[in-house]
Amino acid sequence: AMGEVVATGRWRLGLWGAHLSARNIGGNFSGIGICLIGDFETMEVQESQLQAAVTLTRDLVRRFGIPPARLAPHGGIAGETTLCPGRNFPIDRFRRDVFAG
Repeated sequence: AMGEVVATGRWRLGLWGAHLSARNIGGNFSGIGICLIGDFETMEVQESQLQAAVTLTRDLVRRFGIPPARLAPHGGIAGETTLCPGRNFPIDRFRRDVFAG
């Protein structure tokens, strides 16, 4: 269902992910990757999906003490060449909502 949060087996087993390229391989060991399904270059983010991402990210930020400067969209990480999360992803609103309250 849209906005449903599903942890992968890697998360449950405490295994590193593969969300960054080889240029940032260390981030796969020290970072948490959150994937929203959709092409946000060509479509809008559904409100339920955005709210689920905000809630999940806020929980992770609090649980692991992640400072605002460490919250980065995939394409905002030095060395990554992707358009992700896409021009229609409201990154400023997302950051504001994650760190509000």
